[in-house]
Amino acid sequence: MLTATTIAWGTFAFGAVYPWAFWPLAVLALAAGLAGVVAAFPGRREGMTPISKGLAWSMVALVSATLVQLIPVSPKILRAFNPHGVELLRQWDLAFARDSGSHALSMAPSATWVAVVLLASFSVLLVGTANLASMTGPRRLIGTLTFIGIVLALVGIIQKPLSTLRIYGFWTPQEGGNPFGPFVNPNHFAAWMLMVLPLALGYAFGVVARAGRGAPGAWRDRAVWLATRDANRLILAAMGIVIMGLALVLTLSRSGISALAVALLVMAWTAVRNQQGRARKLLTAGYFVLLATMLVGWVGADLVLNRFRQADWGSLNGRGHLWVDACDTFLRHWLTGTGLNTYQFAQIFYQTHNIAVSYESSAHNDYLQIAAEGGLLLIIPATICIAIVVRDIYQRLQEDESPSDYWVRTGAVTALVAVMLQETVEFSLQIPGNAALFAVVCGIALHRPQLTRGSPPHRVGNSSVAGH
Repeated sequence: MLTATTIAWGTFAFGAVYPWAFWPLAVLALAAGLAGVVAAFPGRREGMTPISKGLAWSMVALVSATLVQLIPVSPKILRAFNPHGVELLRQWDLAFARDSGSHALSMAPSATWVAVVLLASFSVLLVGTANLASMTGPRRLIGTLTFIGIVLALVGIIQKPLSTLRIYGFWTPQEGGNPFGPFVNPNHFAAWMLMVLPLALGYAFGVVARAGRGAPGAWRDRAVWLATRDANRLILAAMGIVIMGLALVLTLSRSGISALAVALLVMAWTAVRNQQGRARKLLTAGYFVLLATMLVGWVGADLVLNRFRQADWGSLNGRGHLWVDACDTFLRHWLTGTGLNTYQFAQIFYQTHNIAVSYESSAHNDYLQIAAEGGLLLIIPATICIAIVVRDIYQRLQEDESPSDYWVRTGAVTALVAVMLQETVEFSLQIPGNAALFAVVCGIALHRPQLTRGSPPHRVGNSSVAGH
């Protein structure tokens, strides 16, 4: 499966942060996405594609806006749209400072080209994933992602006690770091888990709901059910939830653990609300309490609490200064930005805090960083795109679905919320491997269950979902 290969490569090739890894990732993502688009062509002719026209055009507009940053313009036009951009370019580009010829709106066009190619490839991957999930169902893909997650979690768990700075025992990160699994930064590892663990939870609840709806109540029949494919998938999902959760907590990533807590609360609230009867509600709530207690208990409650106590909450662990610099960069280049994927270059000139101690190549808040790199040119289409995604997912949740479809989508939505919450203090989605996974999860959240069944949907009201 091309989609699974894409995610596996982006994950285990050190997050695909190096050119030798992210260029093949872009090719794989494009191929997987195009395969899904071609496979769903009959559905497109019938007007049944999961991607709405509004979302499709907003994605095109977003990619087009990044391309605008690459158009060479004269210094006069550049000064009209980005006065501070001329000053920045004269410090950054000696050739421009010498003859002031035409230059792209982006201060580093080669870096922006990389971002544009990856953005376009992952956009196609999102569309292709939504199409394929609509035609064949998302369960097999979620099972594959859970299996990859188990392997990834075991790599991190095994590597943790070795306390080595070498990934896989032989690879030393080029820019240093604190590796966990194949990722240089534990926060990036945690983000990967945040996107798959809620998917596995939603999948598990979907299997239980489907089994509870159709399985007889006799113990013999239940024992026979344990030998079915659904039971095997449930066991895989249950294993994945525990192992991935343990690996995430072991990272001691404050942002990851906090986002995981939010994800578990969201899933627990949804699950309890959709159960009928006090006993079922208490049993469901007890499961989530047991899961959270088990994950923290295995790692050590004192260790986790001490990790949070060590943070400098007054300055948000140093991020407050970074956000001030990011806001200042945006205000200087509020219309067109410095260029997508150029923040690390702009900060050579704009960083104002801890200059003698460290060089910050990221704002540690992807929303502020996109604003600084893209200005209103990118903020407007990106905001429209996000708003349409939220609208379309909400519409899917309101559509007539089976309990299994409901839980799969709930898991995907929870995963998106969790990682986007982490992005307020991190830059995990700048890692190409994580960005590819985000596109796949978004595609799962947008899929149409009607196309999977190939017939008009069977009405499943909220009461029906709640009863399983």
